[in-house]
Parts: sequence; C-alpha cells; structure tokens
Amino acid sequence: DTLLLNLGGKASRDFESNIWDFALSYNYGEDKARRDNDQDKVSRNDVRSAASYNRLLTELFYLGFGTNFLYDEISDIDYRVVLNPTIGHFLIKDNTYKLKIEGGPSYIFEKAGDVRDDYPALRIANGFEWAISCTSKIFQTAESLFDAGDSDNYIINAELGVEAAISTALSLVVTLRDNYDNQPAAGKKRNDLAMITALKVAL
Repeated sequence: DTLLLNLGGKASRDFESNIWDFALSYNYGEDKARRDNDQDKVSRNDVRSAASYNRLLTELFYLGFGTNFLYDEISDIDYRVVLNPTIGHFLIKDNTYKLKIEGGPSYIFEKAGDVRDDYPALRIANGFEWAISCTSKIFQTAESLFDAGDSDNYIINAELGVEAAISTALSLVVTLRDNYDNQPAAGKKRNDLAMITALKVAL
C-alpha cells in the first residue's frame, strides 16, 4: 500500500587547496491507503541539489561560494534558490575528525504557495565528520538562514547520519534529516522530519 523512492548522488574533490562538493537527491512517496479524488495520495515529492566551492587560504581557513535548490510539492515550494558566499574555518581537520564552522551573507529566491519572494539573509552553518574506522563514519551538518528584514522568518536545515561499508563498493547509509521553516506556505506545517535508509555505491 505504500511506495517510497529515494535516489541521490554526491561528488566531491579535495585537491591541493580546492574543495568541490556536489549533491543531488530525489524523493517520492505514495500511500495508497489514503486517497484524494480516487488518486493515490502522494506523501513526498521533492528535488534537492547543492553545489559549493571552497578555497583554502591557510590549512584551516577558507573562502568559498555555494548554492542550493529545493522543489517540494508537499510543502508547496515551487522553488527555493539560496546563494551563499562563505567564510569558514576548520576547528579540527585530520584523518579521523573534521569539524568546520562557516557563515556569511546569503540571498534567497523562492516561490512558496502563490507568493514569490526574495530577500537577503544571514547564514550560519557547521559540518562534522568522524571516521570511526576505514569502513564506517558518522556525519552531521546544520545550517540556519535568518531573514535580514524579518526576525520571524528563518529556516533551519539539519542532517545526522551513519555510514557502514558492506563491501569495497557498497555501503549502508542511515540518515535523519530535519527541515524547519518558521514561515511555511499557507496551510503547511513548519517541520519536516525524515529518516532515510539507502544503499550507497561508490564509483
């Protein structure tokens, strides 16, 4: 009676002083036990993408730029594009632990419901990765976006996950993802919490 499909891809490149990261995911779900006008009830339909480039100025300090895109049918978001100039610093950076904090001004373009809007925002974020062993790791990211002109308008995105290798090319990944929008589209809830289990293939 239910269907849930999660597809995603990530690519990264850490070469000399240049760090590139790209990510794309698609999530779709149906619950046939609930019907709306005799059609299968869609429980999830969203597309997310992110890209960033960071340039290390020292071993731990970097400058960069990133962008994110979101389409979410359930949250009634036709598009949300975020542009992020970034200033960042690695608090820890070795073969076992990586902990970074970053921030900077952002600009957001979005259409939520029937409302189009664009505004400057302040972004604060962090990222953490713990390589428990050569076959498993824990990772965490979080970011907050605060509307520069409206203190009640803010967005918080967070993710916590664990990855364990099954073979040399296959891993099991379990991720808990939370997206909070304090001013969602009319009639929509503020919080979206999802747990995603997936098989990861390393190419």
